[in-house]
Amino acid sequence: PPSIDLGFLRTWKNEVVTRLRTGLKSLIKKYSIEFIHGHARFVSEDQIEILRSGFSAETRIFSKAIIASGSLPSKIDSLPNSNTNILDSTSALELNSIPKRMLIIGGGYIGLELGTIYSALGSRITLVEMLDQILFGVDRDLVRYVSSSLKKKFDKIILGTRITSVHEVGNFFKVEITDAKGLSETLEFDAILTAVGRVPATKELGLEKACVETDAKGFIKVDSDYRTNIKNIFAIGDAIGQPMLMHKAAAEARTAVANILGKNPNKKSAIPYVVFTDPEIAWCGITEEKVKKENISAKICRFSWLA
Repeated sequence: PPSIDLGFLRTWKNEVVTRLRTGLKSLIKKYSIEFIHGHARFVSEDQIEILRSGFSAETRIFSKAIIASGSLPSKIDSLPNSNTNILDSTSALELNSIPKRMLIIGGGYIGLELGTIYSALGSRITLVEMLDQILFGVDRDLVRYVSSSLKKKFDKIILGTRITSVHEVGNFFKVEITDAKGLSETLEFDAILTAVGRVPATKELGLEKACVETDAKGFIKVDSDYRTNIKNIFAIGDAIGQPMLMHKAAAEARTAVANILGKNPNKKSAIPYVVFTDPEIAWCGITEEKVKKENISAKICRFSWLA
């Protein structure tokens, strides 16, 4: 049988990331943008402090600011997160090893995409989702194709079930799962991937010093122009909430910049989505499920692409 050269795969992945970063650096240079590598935090409504390795703290005054601090993978506190075989969406892409038995916690797009990758590399995948369906909120017409395919690729897809305990036993984990009826089962895995969403990277920004308001989860509150409650501070991207997509953040950035420059922004709400499973699925704008839930007047048509 064919073998997987993980070293080659990691090198290829790193080269792709490097090309993307190089492209961004080229754009920064092209538009004469000053780039500072360091940690910035607000000290007031018009000042930030920049901390850089090997440099003294530097304070800068600004007239306008856009916060685009992104997000981080959510962690499950009850898991032994210091164990290197407890993975998240970042560490999973390091591809340090291919576990024989992998548990994926979470049936959203991150869990399904990474599960598809590791299954193709040879891992036996068990996916556990607390809700009664994968890809919650996505039209069922799309999800059924992914679900049908993944049921063949994964060992198990277990819905309506919670993780109730995880214990390290030598080089593997004993995991107890409990369904909605209270029935429990213990399974064994070599690695666990947590894919239960992402949290905003806003805790270390000193937002309280600038009096910028956030919600209970740490997402920055903004209006339709992406302006915070502080009129000269804007926020975009993952820091303000769902959906957490790069092209959505880019569109929000253009709107925020247009407002700062006093121009009329072009606001578009039909956001395209893609889930990189096998098969891939894609949609644009609001879903049929949302139309029904919010009683939006709409005509629903279906067209088969089969010959």
